[in-house]
Amino acid sequence: MEAALLTSLCAAEFHEYSSNIRPTRGTGWWIEKKREFQAWRDHTTCKLWIYGKPAAGKTYLAKHIVNQLREKGNKGVIDCFLNASMKERNSCEAILRATIHQLATQDSELWALAVDRPRVREPRHTTMDWTQHELANLWPDIMAEAAKKGSDLTIVVDGFDEIRKQDQNDFLDCFETCERRLRGQARRSLRIIVLSRWCSSLANSKRGFVGYEIGEDDNAKDIRCTVQKELEEFADHAEYSDEFQEVLCDAVTRGAKGIYLWATIMIADIGIRMPGKHQLQQQLKKLPKSLAELYDSILGNIELTSEHAGTTTLRILRWAVFGLEPLGLQELNLALTLAELWEEDCERVINQELIQASMIPPQVFKASLYRLCGQLLSLSATNHVQPVHSTLTQYLTTNPGVFKDKEWKVPNHETFHLSEQAAHHDLGRMCAAYLMMPSFAYAGEKFSSTDKGCARWEIKVQDRIDTYPLVRYAALCWLKHVNLAGPVQPNPENEVRDAKNQSALRNMETGYGTSWFEVWWFARMWRDLKFPGPVADFEAWMEQADNALVPPVDRQVPPKRGKKGVSLPPTESVETLVDAENGATSSTNPPPARGHVIPVNNDTTGNAVDGYGYVLVKGVLGIMIRLSELTGA
Repeated sequence: MEAALLTSLCAAEFHEYSSNIRPTRGTGWWIEKKREFQAWRDHTTCKLWIYGKPAAGKTYLAKHIVNQLREKGNKGVIDCFLNASMKERNSCEAILRATIHQLATQDSELWALAVDRPRVREPRHTTMDWTQHELANLWPDIMAEAAKKGSDLTIVVDGFDEIRKQDQNDFLDCFETCERRLRGQARRSLRIIVLSRWCSSLANSKRGFVGYEIGEDDNAKDIRCTVQKELEEFADHAEYSDEFQEVLCDAVTRGAKGIYLWATIMIADIGIRMPGKHQLQQQLKKLPKSLAELYDSILGNIELTSEHAGTTTLRILRWAVFGLEPLGLQELNLALTLAELWEEDCERVINQELIQASMIPPQVFKASLYRLCGQLLSLSATNHVQPVHSTLTQYLTTNPGVFKDKEWKVPNHETFHLSEQAAHHDLGRMCAAYLMMPSFAYAGEKFSSTDKGCARWEIKVQDRIDTYPLVRYAALCWLKHVNLAGPVQPNPENEVRDAKNQSALRNMETGYGTSWFEVWWFARMWRDLKFPGPVADFEAWMEQADNALVPPVDRQVPPKRGKKGVSLPPTESVETLVDAENGATSSTNPPPARGHVIPVNNDTTGNAVDGYGYVLVKGVLGIMIRLSELTGA
């Protein structure tokens, strides 16, 4: 029973997310010298807030702190890395679930004791079966019991600004409830450290957090260390002397002005283009002054490399930014081929053979992707492609008029601007076109509820997913894209075909409708629930299942009608792309009052999230260098 409850609380895979956060060796140690951190480490204070500019390396610093605490033998370290773009990581519930799950996994006796109460022991099968109210009641109890056992309990939360202000306050209320349960203890055994941009909830003196703002001088050595290590990957091939490498490292570190991301993207761009020494010297004299200018400069250079480079990059970014799930390399390769075929002739009948004949060979796709725009992409440990950072999404989606009003130097922005409505419209149409391939006209043997029938159905659907790499994404997301696009200006040439495709896919009595719905059911409702066959209200099933964060175990929940589509996180202000003149970010949050527990160094910080993936450079760079040596390029 305890194991089943734990599984319904949080998927074990949730904690694998942070495995891709790998700080550069030798970085992060500067925090150990700060008196605010020392006081927290020594239990003089128990609540510390580290805040800073967007993309200043806060997430990597959080991972460094977690790593060091665990390496020193502190077994009671639990963490949560938040992300506004992922529904399982963008709420107070995410923190409660993740931290309870980690603690319960470490101490099964504590979990058994915590859930030994009537309301908690009720059968639960999905995350939907846990309300935030129940979690908020359970969390202080289990945390307090763990702290009372005598071992230090340390909570590390990164990206606190990624959740709504109400969620921030809800979690802080939970923590304070736990603190009250521990009053009277001789030694403070519970402590928390939060890393984020500026948050008024944490700046509230009543919350009792000691704050430290990351300054440019704090992470300058870390930035230089990272730049130097990245430069070493290609410096010999580019024929940069040791002396020039020092000049380059110094220039990029100064240009970053404390923005870790700016430096890593800049050095990645240099590694891809490998300009000659003289050309690079000229470039260093006029470095981009903001992330927006840096993105714009890179996209401008990409467009100049070949006739179709800009168009292909725009297709890649459209999928990376507006894809409702990150695509793997094979899926992205297929999606780009589909987009190219579609744009060449939208009346063409798409089939598997045509796509395969037109695709870039899989063995070189990763290298070609890197060489085209790898500095703008992040590749996860599972080879899923995303934008390098949320600020790139902000740059691409910001209305061109905003940049013109601010007179920022982004001459290429209008060319690469992405409209959210148009993007979802295009992606929805392409997914629908893929699901209407002749291969899906017949769905195969119908589902049978017998044991052998279930097994044959699973094998059939799994084979469909293995044979057609994009079918899983298309089945899960085509209707969401259509709903998110909303009403668009009709194109007479495409309107009839689009309506025909969508009508066939919505009809569960057709082979096309059954084929994609079987894939959706297999991916979302899982094997424990028997496929229902054609259902009239399939959109209600879809919405409810998409709201569950872990698979149901053994029961079928009746569908409830809700609003169509899904909600996306609110768009951040363009101000987070950093002021064009000095690299600082503007903020509407006022600085704390004099004498406040939060110390203020110079200026307040802006609003953007830290990145979690690596620029698509590592590993592929060596391949490209070897290829160029073989070909003489």
